[in-house]
Amino acid sequence: MSGNEKNLSLELTRKGELLTTQSADFLEKEFRILFDGGSSVDLEKLDKTLTQIKTQLIKNAESRNAA
Repeated sequence: MSGNEKNLSLELTRKGELLTTQSADFLEKEFRILFDGGSSVDLEKLDKTLTQIKTQLIKNAESRNAA
């Protein structure tokens, strides 16, 4: 390791989960407007990636709350 690597740990509260969902919905709409018809951006893949991140954050929060 060069010492430049950084680790980030996030945990969502219920309010944070709501805000994340609202933000994700807003960003998806904005991306679709901006890139409508553009072949250089795979919006479905972007949506899948963001959904995976959200799911993992929720699982981490649930695991910590259960402990």
